Amino acid sequence: MGLGKTIQALAAAELMALLFHIKRVLIISPTSLKYQWKGDIEKFTNREATVIEGFNHQRRNLYKNDSFFKMVNYELVWRDMDMIREWASDLIILDEAQRIKNWKTRTAKYIKQLESTFAIVLTGTPIENRIEELHSTMEFVDRHHFGPLYRFVYRHRVLDGDGKVVGYQHLESIRRSLEDVMIRRKKDDVLKQLPERIDKYFFVPMTKEQQVIHDENYDIVVRIVAKWRRYKFHSEAVTGAAEGTRPESLPLNQLLIKGAEFLTNLSQSLSQSDRPPQETIEKHLHTMIGKDETTGKTYLKIPMPEPEVVQGVFSALGGLLANFMRAK
Repeated sequence: MGLGKTIQALAAAELMALLFHIKRVLIISPTSLKYQWKGDIEKFTNREATVIEGFNHQRRNLYKNDSFFKMVNYELVWRDMDMIREWASDLIILDEAQRIKNWKTRTAKYIKQLESTFAIVLTGTPIENRIEELHSTMEFVDRHHFGPLYRFVYRHRVLDGDGKVVGYQHLESIRRSLEDVMIRRKKDDVLKQLPERIDKYFFVPMTKEQQVIHDENYDIVVRIVAKWRRYKFHSEAVTGAAEGTRPESLPLNQLLIKGAEFLTNLSQSLSQSDRPPQETIEKHLHTMIGKDETTGKTYLKIPMPEPEVVQGVFSALGGLLANFMRAK
């Protein structure tokens, strides 16, 4: 963000209108950005912009509007394919184009079926995971640029003996091939040109429906927060508990991990032991139980949170154990 992608795309559209006489520009973006595009268009150009939204018959009428820019979100493209083709845009701008990096998705497949004389792809998300993502994104701009996918990945992947991707090669040739079609700008290049960050906070009153839901859950949340503050259950295990206070407790995620470890060790012992299952289970349960030498009372070695949380967790673990025994 803040690299000037939007204003550059609008400037490019204006130049194409001047030089190549384009008359229709389709902007495909996430739903949350459609009105931001509309605002920027009205701010920086004298063009009319239409946001495509509503029911099917409403969208059909919007496509018939005589506007230079039209904004539609990715989720509507596959529904509106016929209307988009009928409108026949001269330029398509893909914003947040990482949405098509996975060529197997429905969104990517339908987007790549769209036709236009010119295409611009905008993304502020680096391609980090797989080289196929670059191929899929570039395919919208020029489907023949990198050639077939199988040949592209064969040339640039590095595999180990088991066929696992461990790296990539010949990346410089990819950079050279993209020089004429890609503008890459890092944040460090433009950071000094950006204004200081401005934070604005707006408090919006709840609707009546939201207030009802809020009030219904208010008392429950207050009780939960009070327990968190009292027992520190929301934080890491409390050490050095004072006399007369609750012993140190584990966060729920750590408790679940302990329970999973116990079941894993138990299942391994049950599968490897020749002893009766009941004897093996009792042996493992004893590893979780300690004895206070002063009082003689037994206790669980795993520090516990609220009793109702413990009950819920171990009920679930008990169900898993019962299923395991039936399968055994």
